Amino acid sequence: MPNPESAGAPGEASDPQELKMQPRKLQMSAQQKNSPVAAPAAEARMKRNNSFSSPTSIAGSDNGNAAAARPPTRSVTMASDPKKMTAFTRQSSWEQYKAANKSNPLLTKCITTGVLMGAGNVLGQSVLMFKGRQKAFLLKKLVAFVVFGFFFSGPMGHVWLKFLNSRKTVLKGQALILYKIALDRFLYGPAFNLVMMSFVYRVSGQSWPQMVKSLRASFWNAQVLNWKMWPIAQYVNFNYVPAELQLLYMNCIALVWTTSLSLLMS
Repeated sequence: MPNPESAGAPGEASDPQELKMQPRKLQMSAQQKNSPVAAPAAEARMKRNNSFSSPTSIAGSDNGNAAAARPPTRSVTMASDPKKMTAFTRQSSWEQYKAANKSNPLLTKCITTGVLMGAGNVLGQSVLMFKGRQKAFLLKKLVAFVVFGFFFSGPMGHVWLKFLNSRKTVLKGQALILYKIALDRFLYGPAFNLVMMSFVYRVSGQSWPQMVKSLRASFWNAQVLNWKMWPIAQYVNFNYVPAELQLLYMNCIALVWTTSLSLLMS
């Protein structure tokens, strides 16, 4: 019969050699768990298991990488707000104009003068057609205003304002401003109106005798309107507008002036 004392309790190792080895195995197992090599490996296995078990973690990881690669959201925020986008575009266009006016002032002034004179003629012809004084839109007249603005009014205005602002006199303050206005309206103004009206009449298709007849009928009225409108505008211009922007200011006022002139020249 087997000896009950030698059987031992269930689950106990009956081999004495195995009993000796158990403390060493437990010590080796604890060292493996605390090993710096085993810890990252276990952490990597845990992350891999979590990624397979949770689909949202994959999506979240991809979204995180995409968010890191995305550029700043300033432009997106501006695009979502029309007011901010409009203000940004307006500011950007204005800065671009000032930079162009500084780097190439003559060409910039020629372009803006041609565009604004053309716009004034379009408004004038629109009023004439609305009132029934003109049956159809006259393209030749529009071309005449645009060409004169680009090739004549722009360069002449640029040179004239440069002359006025650089002229050395003993006058100062408001006396100097009034002196500039007098030269501008009694010397430059009549000569400019005569050249411009003659050019527009000729390019529009009139013969020399017809042009002279049209000038006799409309020049004086145009000059009187010029004296009523431009001295006040130039007083503001010479007092408050920087020299490099004075022709642009004049072109904006000329939008109304050209519209009125188109009505007189019809």
